Amino acid sequence: MVKHGWSQNVYDEIISKLDYCANALMPWGNQVCACFEKDIQRCKQKLEELRYLSNQHSIREFMCLRDELNCLFAQEEAYWRQHARVFWIHDGDTNS
Repeated sequence: MVKHGWSQNVYDEIISKLDYCANALMPWGNQVCACFEKDIQRCKQKLEELRYLSNQHSIREFMCLRDELNCLFAQEEAYWRQHARVFWIHDGDTNS
């Protein structure tokens, strides 16, 4: 996406190219965020189903899903941290 946006018109100014790239990436970012929610809900539901099972396979699957859920939470947190940073860079610090 970025490569395509950057090479659209070699005579455009950098600001125009950045604007084009940002607009092209916006739907992708929204899609990524939606995937976090869907995957987190899937993990939570599966964990709830496995919670009261006590066979070895279920326990292993529960632990793997718990690790996957923690990873998803970390990825989602990093996404929102980056999103907030971009917002802060774009709009600036209102206290200064």
